Amino acid sequence: MLMIDFENTYNRIWTSFDLRRANLYAEVEGNRFVELLIKIDAMDDPEFEGYNVLSFGPVKSDGSIDTSVRLKYIDVGKVLSTILLQGWIFLRGNQDCFLIIDGSTDLRTILYHQILKNNRDYIEVYFRPLGIDYYVRRKRDDTYELDEFGQLLPKPMIFDFDYKRTKYCLYKYYALELNPNSVKF
Repeated sequence: MLMIDFENTYNRIWTSFDLRRANLYAEVEGNRFVELLIKIDAMDDPEFEGYNVLSFGPVKSDGSIDTSVRLKYIDVGKVLSTILLQGWIFLRGNQDCFLIIDGSTDLRTILYHQILKNNRDYIEVYFRPLGIDYYVRRKRDDTYELDEFGQLLPKPMIFDFDYKRTKYCLYKYYALELNPNSVKF
């Protein structure tokens, strides 16, 4: 089982002044280290003001994250602990913000779902986990709310993370809010 532990993280080799970027080296199979970039970018959606996408991965030559690479980390828990610690540090300095965790594949989304479930006690010391789903409003006349183009108009609904939900009932997005009572690290 993957365990999150802020006492077991990689050292970040660089962190931007606004805490939205950080670089680290993580150990992978083959006794080598790969440079990873942690990014926190504002979500480009007016429905999600104050929400920021937390992403990470190996750095491409143009400085962006390569989400297509599948690395075999020696200690996945240490990698994810480092990323979540950076997210927590960002939220401490930006307490009106939220972090969005969006798996780029179903497998990654299942992984994040299970990490939140399996690390509930630890995660809740630092964060308030949330789940985000979409709905389409059905009106009293049994028609559905449409946008200006006549398409269904999905709207986000934000819930406290439901620990009883299984990996077969994933949220569209997972979000983390700072636990205002979180300890100083």
